[in-house]
Amino acid sequence: EKLKDSSLTGAGVSRYRSNGLSRRSNKNSSGRTWYAMSGLLHGPFAVSGFKFAFVLSASLLLAACGGSAVETFNLTAPEEISARRAGRGQLIVMEPVATAPYNSDRLVVTTTPGSVAYLKGAQWSDQLPVLLQTRIVQTFENSGSLRAVARPGEKLVAPVSLNTEIRRFDIDVKTGQAVIELSAKLINDSAGSVRAARIFTVQVPAASTQGGAAARSLDQALDQILRALIIWSVQRV
Repeated sequence: EKLKDSSLTGAGVSRYRSNGLSRRSNKNSSGRTWYAMSGLLHGPFAVSGFKFAFVLSASLLLAACGGSAVETFNLTAPEEISARRAGRGQLIVMEPVATAPYNSDRLVVTTTPGSVAYLKGAQWSDQLPVLLQTRIVQTFENSGSLRAVARPGEKLVAPVSLNTEIRRFDIDVKTGQAVIELSAKLINDSAGSVRAARIFTVQVPAASTQGGAAARSLDQALDQILRALIIWSVQRV
């Protein structure tokens, strides 16, 4: 249920109840690069050519009208990862299932048990399930641990699919932690049976609930989730 937009002290958020370019590059504490892009439109943005000019012009226009630009953040895939045993299998990565508020492009904070909020002026570069699916595929590819990995519809015939559900992907205001909880199942497509299942949970300290700091903390947590997910999956495909 959507409530009226309201500011949460110290968090700068629009409140929801859980029953719902400039491009700059910085290095985080682990040496990995994160990106922030200023933009107005939802969805992915190109950082060159006319799309860059359009987003920049729109941002300037909004500023001139007295509004504020929405800052857009990306998630990254681990560039180097070694599975304990290289597999020869093929895998289809399904788009993660997510309920509101995670089925959106908004950054989420948990304010109190059972109550969540959207950060004002901050968004992901795509809908979170789509973005996460892309990063899972990229992490498998970067690991070189499978013969082939693809999304549905990419004409790859694979006996196993990876099905995931985003249970949490937010900043916990009370504990000051970035929390990600991801349920994963490897499904034998021909038999329709579950080959293996596991819930992955990671918490890392979050410096603040402001857009940039929140995005960096969630990206660091996702790095750990993706590494564990790929190693676990490769052993069972």
